[in-house]
Amino acid sequence: MAAVRFASRSRSEKPECEVPIGHPLRVVRVAIDAPMAAQHHLGYRSPDGSPQRCPIAPAQMMRALLLQFLFAIRKNELLIERIWHSTLFRWFVGVRLDEPKWNTDVFAAYRRQILRQDSLRELLVKALSEGYRAGLLSAEAVTARYCELDQFGSEPAVDYARPSKLVEPDEKAQTASVWHARSC
Repeated sequence: MAAVRFASRSRSEKPECEVPIGHPLRVVRVAIDAPMAAQHHLGYRSPDGSPQRCPIAPAQMMRALLLQFLFAIRKNELLIERIWHSTLFRWFVGVRLDEPKWNTDVFAAYRRQILRQDSLRELLVKALSEGYRAGLLSAEAVTARYCELDQFGSEPAVDYARPSKLVEPDEKAQTASVWHARSC
């Protein structure tokens, strides 16, 4: 009996063991982990603008946002529930089993702060592109997610066909259709 209990506990403590080797999210996670390590400015600010320690680690927040865009999860509450109930999502985000569930208000505030930063939106764009290459998203879904990311950005918008080039606001719709045509 003790051996069974020990085996089930050790198995659940390592969610990575539960994710198949060839799973597409493994490719996406590897692709986002390297550039994310270079992002040192993911700090959380309280509503009054003062820097604060956020209960959500910056890397976890970025991976959670990526899941939200990859799987088109509209509500923050639903995303947090899915992370806490899915071994795959827990592994992808990097949430420990003993970690307390995130507060949805803190998550929403931190999400807004992150999505307003151009460099972090570009990082999400790169990860979404990896999701497309790994077969997790169709070209239409990628274009839709790019438009969602653009809503949070400041003008001028980022040209997703070439992330280093800036596009004037009236060229936004044209850029999405160009990207869509190239990806088909």
